[in-house]
Amino acid sequence: EQISIVDSTLACLVSWLEGHSLVQTVFTNLYLHKPHFIQDRPLKAFCICIYKIVDLIKDFVNRGFVFEEEDFQPTVYGYRLLPDVPEQKAVAMLREVEDELGRRLRSKPPPEPEELSEFDDCLALHARIRFTRLFYQSLSVLNKRENQGGNLGECQKLLTTCAEAIPLLSKTVDRGAPPIESDDSHGPIAIGFDPLVNQRLLPPTFPRYTRIKTREEAYRYLDDLIARLKQACKIVNCTSFHSALDMFIEMSRSNPCIVSRSVMQLLYTPQSNKSQVEALREAARTFICPPALSHKSTLLNNPQAKEYVDSFLNHCVMPFGNLIQLCGHNRARQRDKLAHLLEEFATLQDEAERVDVFLHNLSLKSESPRPHLACFGTWVLYPLLRIMIMFLLSGFELELYSTHEYPYIFWYLYEFLYGWLMSSLTRADSFLSEQEMMSSGEGKNRSQRRNKTKKKRTRPYAREITLYQALQNMCGGYYK
Repeated sequence: EQISIVDSTLACLVSWLEGHSLVQTVFTNLYLHKPHFIQDRPLKAFCICIYKIVDLIKDFVNRGFVFEEEDFQPTVYGYRLLPDVPEQKAVAMLREVEDELGRRLRSKPPPEPEELSEFDDCLALHARIRFTRLFYQSLSVLNKRENQGGNLGECQKLLTTCAEAIPLLSKTVDRGAPPIESDDSHGPIAIGFDPLVNQRLLPPTFPRYTRIKTREEAYRYLDDLIARLKQACKIVNCTSFHSALDMFIEMSRSNPCIVSRSVMQLLYTPQSNKSQVEALREAARTFICPPALSHKSTLLNNPQAKEYVDSFLNHCVMPFGNLIQLCGHNRARQRDKLAHLLEEFATLQDEAERVDVFLHNLSLKSESPRPHLACFGTWVLYPLLRIMIMFLLSGFELELYSTHEYPYIFWYLYEFLYGWLMSSLTRADSFLSEQEMMSSGEGKNRSQRRNKTKKKRTRPYAREITLYQALQNMCGGYYK
C-alpha cells in the first residue's frame, strides 16, 4: 500500500505539472490533507516532502514568469504548503526513514524464495524514499539564489543519482497495491485517493475531470524532467549572449516542461539592470567588437560617445531580455510574442544606426580614426533576422499555413532572410578580422605581425555561415 500511495502521488504531481489544478491532482491524496497526523513514518516523511516539492516548483515557475494559463496552475486553493517545516527537517525525516529501511534490508539474511516478496517490497519502498529525498534536494539546491555557479555541480550529481534510480522504480511499480477502482473519467484510483474530495473548491463551471497519468507514465515523465533539468543547468557555462540564445532556442525546440523552462530562465537571467547592461556590452564586443567598445579605442575617453553608448545599451536591455524570456514560453505563445518583439527590435535597429553614424563621425576626428558604420546596427540586425526566421518557421510547426502559401514562405526565406543573415555574419567576421589586424599591427614589425595574423586567423562564424547557407539552399529547393 505504501508503494502504491507513493507511485500514485508522483503520478498526480506529474499531472499537475502538465497544467491541471492541484486540487484535482496532488491533493486528491487524502493523506496530504493532514500529514502531521499520519502515524506511518515513511508515509509521513514522504507526504511532507511532497508539500515542499510543490512549494519549490511553484516558486520556480512564479519567478521564471514564462508560464501561461494552459501551462501551469499555481493556485493552492487555501492549502498551506507547510512553511513551518524547514528544508533540513524534511530531508532529515526522509533520511531517517531511508536509514531505517536500509538497516532492515541489511539485517535480514538472504531471503528464501517464499520471503522474496517482503524483501522486494522493502527494497522498492527504500528506493522510492531515496529518490524523493534526492529529487527534493536537487530542486532545493537549484532554488538557492546565492552562489548558484558553485552549487550546480552538486545539483548535477543529485540529478544523475535520481536518473539512475528511475529504472528500479519503474521495474517495481507492480509491487504496489492495485487500484481499488478505475473509471473512464479519472483513470485508476489508488487506496487513499478521492478524485472528488476537493470538488467544492472548484469554481461553479461545467464538471471537468482530470485523468491522472499512470504510474509507468509518471516515471517516464520524471526521467525526462531530470534529463531536461540537467540540460538547463548547462546554461551557466554559456560565456556569451549569443551562445546562450542558441541554447535557449535549441532547448525550446524540444518542447520542455514548465519546470525546466523556468529553471533555465532563473539560472541565466542577471538580476540587476547593471549586470544586464554589462552582459550586452560584452556580447556586442564579442560579436563584432565596435571601436567604441574596444579597450584601445580613444572613443572611450569621449564623454559624449560614452553617454551615447551607455544610453543605447540601456535601451537594449528590454528587447534582448524579452527575447531570452520568449524562448521560455510554450511554442504556441512564442509566435504571438515574436510579432511584438519584431517591433521592438526594428525600433532598436533604427537607434543603432543613428548611434553608429554619430560614433563614426566622432571616430574620424580622433587621433586614430576607425570606421564605425554598421557596427551596432549589424549586432542588432542579427537577432532581428533570427526572430523573423523563427516567426516564419513557427507557422509550419503550428500548421498555420495553407499548402499554396508554402512557396511564398520558402521564397522569402531563400531570397531574403537567410541571405541577410549570412551577410550580417560575414560583415561581423570581416570587421573582427580588421580589428584584430589593426590591433596586432601596431608597433614594430607591423607587416610581419600582419602576415602572421593572416596565417593564424580563424573565422569565428564560418561554421554558422555554412549552416545558414545549407538552410538557404534547402529553402531554395523547396521553393523551386
